[in-house]
Amino acid sequence: MQIKIKKPTVAAINLTDKQLTLVETIRHHLRHRQVETVVPLKGINQVKLQLPKPDTPGQLHVSYRVEKAAPEQKLTVAFLDSDLSFIQPLQERLKQQVEKNKQWGEDDFVANGQLIMQYLKMRDAGLLTNEEFEAKKREILQLDES
Repeated sequence: MQIKIKKPTVAAINLTDKQLTLVETIRHHLRHRQVETVVPLKGINQVKLQLPKPDTPGQLHVSYRVEKAAPEQKLTVAFLDSDLSFIQPLQERLKQQVEKNKQWGEDDFVANGQLIMQYLKMRDAGLLTNEEFEAKKREILQLDES
């Protein structure tokens, strides 16, 4: 999903199955520079949408962590009413990701680690090939999912 916003600031949003990328063009005096922010989808923990009003632009707020131990960061995208039809599907997709992220808690990490260790023992005993073990590990860790 790709979205281009021209006002109030120029921005391009690209959503893939792994990350959300925002490229904003910032004007400082007479110079323009692009600032890129990359947000891993698995790190998103909150999405809020403020609808635009006649005198103020709308805002999409995304809270995320790049790593589990990292401090929470926030990304804000400003948009006008004309871009709302593009922003709402993006917000819905991000809300679905937040729900998916909530399902993946600390207990899952422990249980999945134990399960992987059991498959490792099976591989070491010759019951699984290395390729079968790696495929099972990727499946357990959901590395091939969007």
